[in-house]
Amino acid sequence: MPRPTFEPTDRHRGQVEAMVACGIPENEIAVAIGISEPTLRKHFKTEIDVGMTKVKLNVGSFIVNSILGRDGGIKDERSRATLAIFFAKTRMGWKESVLNENVGKDGGPLIIKVLGSDAKL
Repeated sequence: MPRPTFEPTDRHRGQVEAMVACGIPENEIAVAIGISEPTLRKHFKTEIDVGMTKVKLNVGSFIVNSILGRDGGIKDERSRATLAIFFAKTRMGWKESVLNENVGKDGGPLIIKVLGSDAKL
């Protein structure tokens, strides 16, 4: 006797999209829905293709809204500053640079005293 044809519901679509957004592998999603991986890919192509993009949009919007002080974002100033630094480093290519340079008086050579003698470096 043949298996009944799978008919996805709106609830299934929402579940698949949410699981994709959370990074759950397709084989685990298929098991959770109770179908095979090929059936999952056949019936939920759109949800698989856009699930991660939608969550990236939501998270990105939250970060930008928080940085800019818009509704729906974090209001705490220190947290907003931290998010702004994070955004600048990860999305704008900014980085922190530290330069340590050891020099002597007035930019001259560094003088190190070793057992009472003077040595110039």
